Amino acid sequence: MIDIMKTKHDQILFMVFFFLSTIVSAQEYRGQVIGDNNEGIGFAHVFFQNDQTRGSTTNEIGKFVIYVTEVNKADTLVISVLGYKTKFIPYAEIDSSDNIIKLNSSALLLGEITIINDSYFKSIIKEAIAKIPENYPVEKHLQKAYYQNYTISDTSYSEMIEADFQLISNGYQHDKLKEEVYLNQLRRTEDNRNLPARLRHNRNGIINTLFKNRVYHRSLSKWGFKKDLNTIDEFISSVDDISSLLFHNQSIQDGDTILTIKVSDPLFKINNSSPLYTLLSINLRDKAIVKMVFGDPWSEKKDFEEVVYRKIHDRYYPAYMRRVSDFEFDKKTKKHYTSHCILFYDLVTGKHNIKACKKGKKMKIERGLRQIKMNLDNSFWENYPYSNQLSATSILRSKLNRYK
Repeated sequence: MIDIMKTKHDQILFMVFFFLSTIVSAQEYRGQVIGDNNEGIGFAHVFFQNDQTRGSTTNEIGKFVIYVTEVNKADTLVISVLGYKTKFIPYAEIDSSDNIIKLNSSALLLGEITIINDSYFKSIIKEAIAKIPENYPVEKHLQKAYYQNYTISDTSYSEMIEADFQLISNGYQHDKLKEEVYLNQLRRTEDNRNLPARLRHNRNGIINTLFKNRVYHRSLSKWGFKKDLNTIDEFISSVDDISSLLFHNQSIQDGDTILTIKVSDPLFKINNSSPLYTLLSINLRDKAIVKMVFGDPWSEKKDFEEVVYRKIHDRYYPAYMRRVSDFEFDKKTKKHYTSHCILFYDLVTGKHNIKACKKGKKMKIERGLRQIKMNLDNSFWENYPYSNQLSATSILRSKLNRYK
């Protein structure tokens, strides 16, 4: 009996030692992803081919940081983003002195689509919705994430909020959807937003941004609050309410064809104004929705929301989500820009593994991040690779130069 206990004790000690040695030996690799024009490519996926549950995402100017363990050093680094050819780089061949990774644009195949009427597009969208239980996680899962919110008021940086949190979802196929958000760490600057009281709000930026995962919440509308918690069959039926479907573009991604459709918002009907649109990108091989953009990020008024999914072991999970608002007030004499961004960097599956994860404080949507009291843990942020230490200065400098 003593021998058995000793053996188990030794096994536990070995596992703890192995885990600690893995963490201690982990290194950071920092780089920047650029395109054909040598400008940074924002929000590209960066991960290891054999360790896909962990990963990183480039920031708005293409910079990223990723942890590298001894095991990862024998792996291949993958850099992927829609519109560009995916790059595979054996980590052993990476030159640490040259951290610039260049991607080439993927060829557009505009001539391949011969049927571009509404019925064709609706059939594609309906098939993608019907295949949600095949393409997205159907079991309970946990995602670790970093949240960053910064604002610019009248060409001056005015506020930043950062948080590390965990999102637990019960699976995309349930009729009763359930999300839980646990706040692990929080830090923020003083609120120097140059906004009148009527334009200030204290909504929970994390939960409001997470709600834009409309594949999970089953709506193609930016305004689809009443569509939340519908069944997948009802989600399919809602496609018939779309008044206009237009071809936007088509490209190749890892040998798959990505079709982007411009979908009129079925719930936006205010004073017969011009309809709002959602750009819906679908992988035609998997029939999976890989990206949704509400609004136009290329317009002069950069108000938009987007969610992009990354395939991890045959299932699609959100990789990042963004909400951007850019508006004028006081008779258009003053400007205000705000950006909310969530980067998902780790995935945990299996009930036992999820239960074993240490969780922070459960969040409520009615309590804004400016109201939450949490002691600042400087040691956490000093060692946290996803924080604004990565490139906050360069992001803000880039944004301010364009904003002036």
